[in-house]
Order: sequence, then structure tokens, then C-alpha cells
Amino acid sequence: MDSKVENRGSYIYVQVSGELKKDDESQYNEARRIALEVIKLADQTGITKIFCDAESLSGEISFATRVSFSLFLVNQNIEQLKKRKYVFQVAFLTRSEIIDPGKIAVAILRNRGVNVLVTTDMPEAVRWLGIDTPVKE
Repeated sequence: MDSKVENRGSYIYVQVSGELKKDDESQYNEARRIALEVIKLADQTGITKIFCDAESLSGEISFATRVSFSLFLVNQNIEQLKKRKYVFQVAFLTRSEIIDPGKIAVAILRNRGVNVLVTTDMPEAVRWLGIDTPVKE
């Protein structure tokens, strides 16, 4: 999985791409590393809006990996609340085949205080996040 994390002024831009393989532990670890990189940048800048462009991801994500990663993000969000008293607003743009059909991962995140939108629609994502349309490089 390839990634890029950038400060775009009013939001953090994250781009991830690559072929996902079901139950690949190294990809799960890479996703956690990327999330921690984003959180570090948010800590340094005070930016709370995150736009994650995952339209170039393909492959499969297992149910167990979705749940584990969601719980990891929930715990990171709780730590941020303890330290900084703010909640991230995350728009995750991806292809329909990547989205969890039952939306269990999104439910876990939202039910535990993470403000997240998962969508295949760029205009919806930028409108919800309140940013200009990101320029892809």
C-alpha cells in the first residue's frame, strides 16, 4: 500500500493506493502507521479535518481487519480527546467495492464518537467536510 499525507491548510489530505489482500497483517500494520502519521500531523497543526482519498485502493478487506482497524481508530480518537479536547472529522472517499457492505466499521466509529463519512461521491465528501475539492497529484 502506498500513501501520502499532506497539510493542505484547513485539512489534512491522505492518499492511499494499492492492492489489498484479505487478512494481510502487514497491510493492517501499514494502515495503522498511516493513521498515526496523520494524528501526529494533526497534533502539530491543530487541524481536525481529514480527507482520505482511497479511490485507488482495490482488493478485499476482511471483516476482522475492518473491526480491528475501527477499534484502533476509536482508541486513537479517545486519546486525542483526553489530550486536546477535539474530535476528528474524517471523509473517506473510496470505490464501492471497498466499502463495508454492512457498514459495521462505520457504525463502530460513529457509535464511539468518531465523526466519519465513507462515500464514493467526491462532491458529497468535500461538502460534508467543508473544504474545497482536493487537487490530486
